[in-house]
Amino acid sequence: HWLIGGKKTRYLGIFPKPGVNDEDINRCQAFGEITGKSLVNEKLSELQKGLVESGAVEINDAIMFIESRAKKIFSVWANFIDNRKNKTLWLKVYKYYLFFALFALSPIVLLIYTILLKPFTIKARAKQVKYLKGLG
Repeated sequence: HWLIGGKKTRYLGIFPKPGVNDEDINRCQAFGEITGKSLVNEKLSELQKGLVESGAVEINDAIMFIESRAKKIFSVWANFIDNRKNKTLWLKVYKYYLFFALFALSPIVLLIYTILLKPFTIKARAKQVKYLKGLG
């Protein structure tokens, strides 16, 4: 709604308002204080840990899973389109594929992941979350 139409309102009155919500903006002051203390005390090596502990970095497991798959699929599509003579046509095909994948396939894939894979990948996910949070 916002991305496609430029309307920053609640789509159909049921979806959340797009963009950064006011609560997140208001929480930023705490992160600025943590950053300021690290700068003043010249302890930048502890900054990331402090931000993570304060809740500045949140990793959504479902988005992490989808994004890791999307990166690979995007590379396949990019190479495929790059090797075509009629790139405009294939970009349109990709656009419709992307909508279909996001709104039809990803909920199904996430359901399968949550039921069949997630319970068996706890250690690997914890390692990836630690990496994405910048802690190792």
